[in-house]
Amino acid sequence: MRPDVSGLQCARQGAGYHAPMSWWTTAALAATLSGQVVSDDGEPLEAVLVVAYDQTLSNTQTSTDAGGNWKIEDLERGSYRLRAVPIGHNHVERYHPGAWSFCDGTRLDLEAEDIVEGLDFSLLEGGSIEGLVLLDGAPRSGVRVLCRGEGTKTSGIVRDAWSGSDGRFELLGLDADGSDPYALYFSQDGLPDQELGGVTSGGERVDVTRGQVHDVGEVELLVGAQVAGFLEGFDGPVAGASVHLYAGSQVVSVTSDDEGFYVGEGIPAGDLVGWASRLGYAQTYWPDQPLPADTLPIDEGGGLEDYDFRMYEEAAITGVLDMEGDLSGVTIIAFNETNTVGLGTQAEADGSFRAGRLHEGRYTLFVYAEPEGYVQDYVRDAEGERVLFEVDYGVDTEVVVSMPVAGQVTGEVLDDAGWPVPGVTVYLQPTDEEQDTKATSTDRDGRYRVEGLRAGTWSAEVFYTPYCDRDPGWVRTFWPGTPNPEVQTLVTVVEGAEVGLDFEMPIDTDRDDMSDAWEDYWGLHVGRDDSAEDPDGDGILNLREYWEGTNPVEADAGRCRGGCGSTGALLGVWLLPLLVTRRRC
Repeated sequence: MRPDVSGLQCARQGAGYHAPMSWWTTAALAATLSGQVVSDDGEPLEAVLVVAYDQTLSNTQTSTDAGGNWKIEDLERGSYRLRAVPIGHNHVERYHPGAWSFCDGTRLDLEAEDIVEGLDFSLLEGGSIEGLVLLDGAPRSGVRVLCRGEGTKTSGIVRDAWSGSDGRFELLGLDADGSDPYALYFSQDGLPDQELGGVTSGGERVDVTRGQVHDVGEVELLVGAQVAGFLEGFDGPVAGASVHLYAGSQVVSVTSDDEGFYVGEGIPAGDLVGWASRLGYAQTYWPDQPLPADTLPIDEGGGLEDYDFRMYEEAAITGVLDMEGDLSGVTIIAFNETNTVGLGTQAEADGSFRAGRLHEGRYTLFVYAEPEGYVQDYVRDAEGERVLFEVDYGVDTEVVVSMPVAGQVTGEVLDDAGWPVPGVTVYLQPTDEEQDTKATSTDRDGRYRVEGLRAGTWSAEVFYTPYCDRDPGWVRTFWPGTPNPEVQTLVTVVEGAEVGLDFEMPIDTDRDDMSDAWEDYWGLHVGRDDSAEDPDGDGILNLREYWEGTNPVEADAGRCRGGCGSTGALLGVWLLPLLVTRRRC
């Protein structure tokens, strides 16, 4: 049973309701924001980055001129917040007009062609961190130094700098409010990524105070370990192979020379895992395994020689996709029997493919083909079980692969005033529990597309989760247009067919899952969550009244749960389905 929307219709007619111009007729209209950025003593700040974020966190940027002035034009209708980020200044960033956090910043609700001026920032002087970077006791230039705030208010602050020819660095514009620790990270090619205190993780933290300089002194960098070895193949040394050396949560990648020799430097101390890969050879984990098996410890400043690999001639699955169209966008991944290692390849336009670099054994194939109009899944037999393909070294196992043609769902999401709703999650759930759910988001025009759907029945809903808890939203809506999940209609998807599902999401400013227009019509509270209230005392809460389109402020004795009480309290247990009382204009 769909909810009765006649009350909403009456409200629109009685109030002289006029829908706005359709969104596509106003697409060329845009809003403009402008203002000035100054220091706390009133001096204009040049080259400050000013960012306008919309409700989907997409952004438009500009920079201030010599007078601290800025302007952002061509903004589409919607909600925005502004952020000022000083570049090369020792001033702190703020969200307009002076907030620490995104959600505490002023929300600007713009209509097309709005011009808003005077959006000014006054930025406080920040704190700074400086120090001297050394390697083997000598100043080290060209080291990237990054700091990241870890306090309650500073967690989103990231600044970086580079050490100069004298090894010194300075990080500017650091915010603080009491004890606000910052983590420091150092990186350069040939060295392990590391933190303050001579460690690769869990380093020392620096407490920062606005307006003060914090000198961390000399920072002696770790050099890491060196690992070297040879790659021997089935027909001699393996030249041009990629060798990957993993330890301490970092990977160093190098290439073997013409003699099959390689050297990796700056590898963090820890347990070393290595693997090597090259076309024509099976991808091999040290020393000659198809998957990670053995590790070796390496120490800071130490070395490991003779970390050699034995590589076999590759096995391969060669085949063709028995599917139509240009198939060059299809990816095929061969997974080993335990699904611990997967190696991928791209199909040619005619559907031919070769998944190589395999060790002997049994593999499944996973096919990603949604953009080409097919279901993405493992290759399965007639009973729906994954097919295992047996492969041997030096042999191409030939296969023919086909995937079911997929259906797709497309549409747009508008609010009940006719405007597109961007950033809405479109969620499709199959009734077949063996299949995966599908989800996507609407674009700036409220449009969406969900591909790769298996034939069958699906439930469909749209919902919006704002980044900030206090921001307005829209009512979660189930197909074909109800807030009540109990009465939604399933959608039938057919192979190769496109299903159009357009949704209307009622505006819900107070995010109580009830339409603003419906609440306003019945005299409820638009601005606070009153979904669990019962003003007519019939034991049926406002949210349920909204779901069913009934009168929330006038009790119907035939619908009261256990009898109507003057206080609106629940006097009995509601066991029977509700009858719907409809209001007519």
